[in-house]
Parts: sequence; C-alpha cells; structure tokens
Amino acid sequence: MKTMKTTLVLTALVCGTFGAMAFEKVKAPCEAEQQYRYTSAAGFQPVSDTYYCAQVGVGNNCTYYKSSEVPAVYTVCVVGVYTDPGK
Repeated sequence: MKTMKTTLVLTALVCGTFGAMAFEKVKAPCEAEQQYRYTSAAGFQPVSDTYYCAQVGVGNNCTYYKSSEVPAVYTVCVVGVYTDPGK
C-alpha cells in the first residue's frame, strides 16, 4: 500500500511538471524586436513593455514589428487583441 501511494505521488509530480512546461507560452522570435500596434487614427504606434495580447478569435493582429529585411514594412508578429494593463 505504501509503495502504491509513493508511486501515485511521484506520477502526479512528474505529470504536473511536464504539463507546466508543455503549456508555457512560447514567445515568437519577433517579440525581441520593438513592437508596434496599429490604430486607424494614429497609424503604427510603439507599445510599452507591459502590453498583453489576449488570444481570442482569429484574424485579429495584436502587434507588428519592422522586418530587418524590409524595414519600411510592418509585419504581423502576434495575433490576438491588444491590451495594456499599464493604462
């Protein structure tokens, strides 16, 4: 009985650890670059470091970045809805 309890506890710990690593948010490589958001009134504006992109819906572009290959073009970086908890 004691062996079974120990086995179940160890299994729960291993599954919990690997589950936490599997669901960790992976950042896109472009997120290391300066991020911009688009507003129809002001065009592309730089975002603060505290922004968050809520992953809702498809087709909503949260942030953009300037591509190093074509710096005059803004490329979509993160899909979602832009929110800034600092405001």
